[in-house]
Amino acid sequence: MAERETLRLFDYYVLRFVPHPEQEVAVVFGFILTGLDSDGAPFFDVVLTSDWRLVRLLDPASELDYFYEFKNSVLAQFNSAAKICSSGGVVMAESEWLRHVIEDSFSNSIRISEVKGLMAEDAKAASKTLSTSYFKIPAALPDRERTGVNLIKRSIDKAFDYYGIDKTLVTRNFKIAKYVDSADPSPIHYKYEVDSDAAIDLDGIPSTSRRVFRLIQAVSLRNSIDGARTLGYAWPEIREGMSKKENAFGHLTAVIDDSLAPDNKNLEFAKRHFDEHGIVLRHMYQVADMARIARAELRL
Repeated sequence: MAERETLRLFDYYVLRFVPHPEQEVAVVFGFILTGLDSDGAPFFDVVLTSDWRLVRLLDPASELDYFYEFKNSVLAQFNSAAKICSSGGVVMAESEWLRHVIEDSFSNSIRISEVKGLMAEDAKAASKTLSTSYFKIPAALPDRERTGVNLIKRSIDKAFDYYGIDKTLVTRNFKIAKYVDSADPSPIHYKYEVDSDAAIDLDGIPSTSRRVFRLIQAVSLRNSIDGARTLGYAWPEIREGMSKKENAFGHLTAVIDDSLAPDNKNLEFAKRHFDEHGIVLRHMYQVADMARIARAELRL
């Protein structure tokens, strides 16, 4: 029997968003995880949820940039403080330091819990356990974007069916956890694989890559840019992971709603954001063309 890996103790702090401090109503949006990883190296990370519906319900005006800025600020200050302490500066208890940084920079809108402990094999396992515990959304929660995403997915399914693309050739809800370090990431809605010499209208495929992963994600922009923002931030890491672990070239297309006005702010953001992160944008009315290309690439 294989020897079971040694469990390690990790400290973590739960992060809650309190948009109206006088009401004391809060929602968990992340956690800070710290400890020694399986290789003995110090580990410190700020993990944010990938599903912001509860935050939106509590404060519809909240901007995700605020939370990403919070994460980047804490990580930057932690790295800076570590250098100072290693050079003989004043050593402050970690929990005290975190509370000082958060209260000083983010007023009362972000609250940090007392330190808690968790036993896990490594930092990734600890992060996944905490994400499952704290980021789970109640099934009955109304979802303002669900109808839009489902409508887009139905259009894609119908196009694939019309062009005779068998369901066994396209993976639905493709799991990407093995390609990224973040905990329990959301799956990609569609994935099919072709040889690089069969790929159509794709530039930049490395000569060493014989495999191409075509990925398609339904993204509704009608009520929010959250799905687009999260996808854009996640894609570079996913693509790099596919290259390193599968020697595969990843290509992602985001399919968005039809009938959005050209000057729609959410659409304008998505165009910029996807372009910056190497994601192709298509509208729902273009899924037939995508299915036709898929049929040709799969040599059906």
